Amino acid sequence: MARLTIIMVTWNSAHWLPGGLGSLRQQKFKDYFLQVVDNASGDGSVGVVNEFFPEARMLRNFRNVGFCRAVNQGIRLARSEYILLLNPDVILQRNCLEELVAFADAHPQAGSFGPKLLRQAGNFSEAFDEEGSHFAPVFDSTGLSMNRRRLPKNRGEGLGDTGERYSGPEQVFGVSGACALYRRKTLDDVAIAGQYMDEDFFAYKEDADIAWRLRLRGHEIWYVPSAVAYHVRQVRQSLGIGRRWLSRRQVPRLLKILSAKNQYLMVIKNEQRKNFLRDSIHFVAYSLANLLLSITVEPFLWRAWVQGVRQFSSARTKRQVIQRNARVTPEAIRAWFINKN
Repeated sequence: MARLTIIMVTWNSAHWLPGGLGSLRQQKFKDYFLQVVDNASGDGSVGVVNEFFPEARMLRNFRNVGFCRAVNQGIRLARSEYILLLNPDVILQRNCLEELVAFADAHPQAGSFGPKLLRQAGNFSEAFDEEGSHFAPVFDSTGLSMNRRRLPKNRGEGLGDTGERYSGPEQVFGVSGACALYRRKTLDDVAIAGQYMDEDFFAYKEDADIAWRLRLRGHEIWYVPSAVAYHVRQVRQSLGIGRRWLSRRQVPRLLKILSAKNQYLMVIKNEQRKNFLRDSIHFVAYSLANLLLSITVEPFLWRAWVQGVRQFSSARTKRQVIQRNARVTPEAIRAWFINKN
């Protein structure tokens, strides 16, 4: 039995798969098994997997059931000590898996680990280049942070990797779901009614949600910079109000709706009352700004509010489980809520 199961969810991912699967082929760490869950791709993704990685186990859904449910399907099939969630648009350096697993072995008290994610800047379909000549020395994510408005962000996104920033391993609030290693028994510890990722989310912000649940249970989460991977991020964080607005205009409507809805579901489930009262002014101000945005500029966001109301009862039930099982005090969790990010 392999020590590591890699779960890759595909949905019209044929363009990215040759590069991502090619980097898996070249890993120094070989004790892994690839589980692909395809969400009814219509672009030949299944055929690409069969061509480049025929020994992978393939689960094909007849419709797009969402990223979260597909991940849960993969985890339930896995029997390994570690689980790695890996996006098709991520390329791993040859020692990435080796470094992640070695660090996890050395930190048995921790439940989740993430590599240094840099931005992909070249032709993704080209063969993997160990020297990294096809990639930009710009951070995509060095883990997730959480601010007092309860907005998760990718640490360092858009900053240049000078070799000095984020150069050492450190604990973080969470890790990006694009490439995230989990200890299987830790996932079992935070599962609710058999769900590891919350299937009400469908997709987006599920990585921050599970990170919050891990933190509430007292599990450590680490950023491991010796493990390096490269990620395509089509929606990028920009600095400055004007640039942020231009970036937001490029975000698909469905993503905006899911992100807005999941933001509130995440808070409803995981927030501790004492911490909410302390930071309520920040959260309420953000919520009012969002409401104004949905009324004046992006009226389609009303769908997020409607969907959120429909899923409120489910979120409240999950909250009861999460808060009842929490091992960490509000004061300890509060240390992760920073003023800015």
